Amino acid sequence: MILESLAVANAAYATIRTALENGKEISSVSRQIMQFATAKQDIERSHKKKKNGLFGTRADDDIEEFFHLEEIKEKERQLKELFMLYGRFGCWEDYQRFCADARKKRAAEQKRHEEQMHNLVVGLCIAAAFIVAIASIVAIAWLIYADKQGII
Repeated sequence: MILESLAVANAAYATIRTALENGKEISSVSRQIMQFATAKQDIERSHKKKKNGLFGTRADDDIEEFFHLEEIKEKERQLKELFMLYGRFGCWEDYQRFCADARKKRAAEQKRHEEQMHNLVVGLCIAAAFIVAIASIVAIAWLIYADKQGII
């Protein structure tokens, strides 16, 4: 997951840098900018997830993730320089605000999805309990009936 996100971030960064250095507008690489931001967030989320995981991580993985995060931070610093050099005044701040809003939106969507899954699981558990209860009542009623009829 981290390597795929790192590859996406690197490819997006290379495209952004090449386009801006060749005189294109920042808006022409908006898709790549969003890919970079999303990949960065995925790497950070994966790092936090592993860090807070049940079994922890190996030291080798920690060091590798540290350097991946450092690489992304360096690319983001270079991206900031490109925004300031080739973008309009305040473009980087607007980009940061946009990324924060997008993160909030994705977090809210993730939370909504988790709530839906939780509600689905609870609903399935209730349905299963109801079916077991009905089956138990039917079985007890049949046992009573069978006992009165002398079947068992």
